[in-house]
Amino acid sequence: MAEERRLYRNLGSTPERVRFEEVTAKVGIVKYPMKVPHVEIRDFDNDGWPDLYTAVVTMRDGNNYPAIYRNLGSASGGLPKFQETAFVHRKDYPGEDDVPEAGSRVFYPKLVSNHKVMYFAPGPSGDFDNDGRLDLFLPSWWPKMPSMLLKNETLAGHYLDVTAVGSVGINRMGIGAIVRAYKTGRAEAPGALLASEEISTGYGFCSGQPAVAHLGLGAETNCDLVVTLPHGKGRIIRRNVKANQHLRIDAKPTSK
Repeated sequence: MAEERRLYRNLGSTPERVRFEEVTAKVGIVKYPMKVPHVEIRDFDNDGWPDLYTAVVTMRDGNNYPAIYRNLGSASGGLPKFQETAFVHRKDYPGEDDVPEAGSRVFYPKLVSNHKVMYFAPGPSGDFDNDGRLDLFLPSWWPKMPSMLLKNETLAGHYLDVTAVGSVGINRMGIGAIVRAYKTGRAEAPGALLASEEISTGYGFCSGQPAVAHLGLGAETNCDLVVTLPHGKGRIIRRNVKANQHLRIDAKPTSK
C-alpha cells in the first residue's frame, strides 16, 4: 500500500502557460506506506524554512514521532532538501504481516493492533500553549486508540504570530491576507525575505486552525513586516518589529 508523494516546483507562469517540475526524489521525499490526506506546509522549528507535515505518527519504544519532513534549506535559487523525521525510527515498517492481502478493510484495523504506526485523516497544527511553536492535534477514528495532542518541544528559532483584524470591506478575521517578514530595514527588498504565510483557517483535510500567520524568523530578533490585504485593498508595512510576540494588525484598506 505504499503511496506516492509528489512535490512540484513552480517554474513560473505566463497568461498562456503554467509550468511545474517534479522534484520529489531530488529533495529527499520518499513513499509512505499508506494514504495521508492531511498535508500542511508550515514552519515547525521556526528557522524560516517551511516544513512538510502529514498526519501519520510512528510509534517505537513508547515514543511518538509525527511524520514531518524538515526543510533543511537551499542555496539561492536552488532546490530545498528535506529530512525525514518519522519513518527513520520505524525502518521495519511495513513488514509482511503489516500489509494484509485483503486490502484497506483489514489494513487499518491492523494499524491499531500492531501499534507501530497510526494514521489520522485530519491533524491540524496550532500553538496550543502559546509558546511560539506549532503543536499538533491528531483526532483518532478508532475507539481503541486515543486522540493525540503533541506538544512541540523542538529547539526552535525566533517567531512572529500575526493576526489581521479586518474592517471596511475586509473580513473580520483577515483571511486571505498575506504576511511577509523581511530583514530589518529591507522591507520588500530582493533577497531579504525571511518568511511568508497567508492567513487562513484550514491548512489540510477536515481541519481548522486559528486565523494566525505563523512566521519562523530563525536567528533574527527583529524584522520588517508587510501585510498584503485581500481583495486588492492595499498593504500595511511595520518596520523594526520585535520577534517572539503575537502581533495584531488593524487591517484597514490603504493606498495600493
